[in-house]
Amino acid sequence: MLRGLPALVGLGPRVLVGTSRKRFLADLLEEDDAGPATEQRRDLATAVASVLAAQAGVWGVRVHDVAGTRDALARREGVERMMGELDEITLRGLRAFGYHGVYPHERREGQVFVVDLTLFVDTRAAAASDDVADTAHYGDVAVAATEIIAGEPVNLIETLGARIAERALSFTGVRAVAVTVHKPDAPITVPFEDVTVTIRRERESA
Repeated sequence: MLRGLPALVGLGPRVLVGTSRKRFLADLLEEDDAGPATEQRRDLATAVASVLAAQAGVWGVRVHDVAGTRDALARREGVERMMGELDEITLRGLRAFGYHGVYPHERREGQVFVVDLTLFVDTRAAAASDDVADTAHYGDVAVAATEIIAGEPVNLIETLGARIAERALSFTGVRAVAVTVHKPDAPITVPFEDVTVTIRRERESA
């Protein structure tokens, strides 16, 4: 349902989403051995679903935990505002050979992966000092990203992108990051140009 919300919103009528305290949403957020879906877990799941619904442009959401959901929505708005105000350093076309994929031949033969990476930073101090120490060193970030591509194999490019994003956030000055992983030689049986996954992450303290 959440995946199809933008199309539903685009039809015109106001869309009200009522996911409040649904047990199945709480179960999706937890491990198999997490135990029964408590009210707290259901409220957390509701907040997550509400943020996703807001991103899709719905008219409103129906919830039990109004304060918690309001805080989650406010955090989303704060992150979007922060990313809009920060400067961007973008690396495009980082290439490395890796052995990521679900199929045995991908793990055995490997393929080239391409990464585009945007760092959201405040460059004012660096612009004033003209000193690389006052900004994120994009050369070091590029090396770190390609080392992850060439490193431990994973099944999914979603996982690969998340690992690159986490590493990029560890660099001084990086407040948020957007990572797009390209898999141009993905094992697809019909003609295609590319397969990409984009991961967006921000510092917890942002």
